[in-house]
Amino acid sequence: MGWKPRPSGRGGGQQAYRTFVNRDKFALIVLDEIQNIENWEKWVRRTMEKENVQIIVTGSTSSLLKTEVSTALTGRSLTLEVFPLSFHEFLKFKGLSFKDEFGIVKSRAKIERFLIDYLQFGGFPRVVLEEDEFLKREMLRELFDGIVMRDIVFRHGFREINSVRLVAELVINSFSSLKSVSGLRNELVGILKKKVSPNFVAEVMEALRESYLIFTLPPFSPKIKDVRKYPKKIYVVDTGLATFVTLSFSRNLGRLAENAVAIHLIQKYGENNLFYYKGKREVDFILKEGLKITKAIQVTWDLRESYEREVKALLEAMDIFDLEEGIIITANEEGEEVYGGKNIKIIPLWKFLLELRDTNR
Repeated sequence: MGWKPRPSGRGGGQQAYRTFVNRDKFALIVLDEIQNIENWEKWVRRTMEKENVQIIVTGSTSSLLKTEVSTALTGRSLTLEVFPLSFHEFLKFKGLSFKDEFGIVKSRAKIERFLIDYLQFGGFPRVVLEEDEFLKREMLRELFDGIVMRDIVFRHGFREINSVRLVAELVINSFSSLKSVSGLRNELVGILKKKVSPNFVAEVMEALRESYLIFTLPPFSPKIKDVRKYPKKIYVVDTGLATFVTLSFSRNLGRLAENAVAIHLIQKYGENNLFYYKGKREVDFILKEGLKITKAIQVTWDLRESYEREVKALLEAMDIFDLEEGIIITANEEGEEVYGGKNIKIIPLWKFLLELRDTNR
């Protein structure tokens, strides 16, 4: 059994609060994971209309934003999406703060060491503050298990718990890569040695998105059939979770860097404004602001191994979208190249995540 809002009048907890603690003054009410309670939004709306209160509603599913809030509380709510710590916030948690950009550049060696830690263990505050690496991994395991059980299995009523967990693990193992429902289904069939419904796989993937565990980026195309034809790129909300599930770090540095860039861009511009480019070559990120494509971005850890490929792909996308500048984000290389009047900036990952304006400073 769970608590349910009373159909009329004040709820028991609120009535006791008003009677014994704060009879007349303003009250702040915090409701966590309220999406699991039936008709919660009606109670919130009614309480806000009748009482001198402000209500903070928190939850770990995007449906909280897309359905309940948008329909029942239109004009009465302000929505804020909270991500794991950005790299700038991560550095503050580590006791590293700066007065200006000069101070940031001066501390470059320390920042680069912290960047590796950030890519490996991610930005969940409890994990960041923990010093013991074994406990960090245990916290990440608990976070992953909690999301799968609470926000996916329980919320969506899936019965095949092991299959749901396996889908989640396979999807996260594909972070910073292309993944289609059919390809994922084939992998699942190969492991389980039994038939698997494509609808089941699609529903689990959508639940993973709804729970904020993953984000999916489509190719940029004005043609709907192209968007549906090509698979989407998978990104995990936190690189620590990606490292935990894949059980690998050093050989995934390039993919982790791309994932960190993806989450940085999604948090700043929104998931719906970010795409990848698929032409003769592929570009990791295409950013749309308003009706215009404004940025083409490639991510590679070691530019020496892929310089020609990255540049050719960027130039192709820049021609298609009429861009004068492209960006390559890498581990530590920095510079600028000009090709036929088009500029390509090479920016270290740490500078991009901290959004330094002058890459040559």
